[in-house]
Amino acid sequence: MKEVTLFWHFVTLSTGKTALIDFSKVMYVTESGDGATLYFHLESENASGKTVPKSMTIKESVSVLGKVLKSRKFF
Repeated sequence: MKEVTLFWHFVTLSTGKTALIDFSKVMYVTESGDGATLYFHLESENASGKTVPKSMTIKESVSVLGKVLKSRKFF
C-alpha cells in the first residue's frame, strides 16, 4: 500500500481569515512578531521592482507548524 502525504493545511492569516496552503510550495518559514511568515517558491515584484519570493504572514507559530509537518511526515 502506498503512503499518502498530505501537503495542504488550513492556517489563520494575520487578518483573521483562514487560508488553505500547500506546504509543498513553501521554501522556508520564519518567526514573526505574532506568528510566522511563510515564503513560497513563487515570485512577485516588490514596490521597488525587485523580484522576491511571495510570502504570507500567519498567526500560527513556527512550533505549531513544526508539529503539523512532523505529524504529516514532512521532516
